[in-house]
Amino acid sequence: MAVDAEKQRLQKNIIQGEREEANIDLQKALPYLRKAEAAVDSIKPKDINELKSVRNAVDTTRLILDTVNLLLQLPMVPIQPK
Repeated sequence: MAVDAEKQRLQKNIIQGEREEANIDLQKALPYLRKAEAAVDSIKPKDINELKSVRNAVDTTRLILDTVNLLLQLPMVPIQPK
């Protein structure tokens, strides 16, 4: 019984350490996330329509739009060969 309690205590300590590390990483990342969310919120429907009107979007534009989809956790649309 004491062995099980000791294993549980050790596992609890390991989990707490990992949790603290994850929280530190999260706190470092949050400012960048907030900045990205603000940038996405600044996009107007006019901007989206302008991008839609571009027939051959350059790779950079596609990369930016894919990144926005990832940030918003939207599904990715696979590229279809022409």
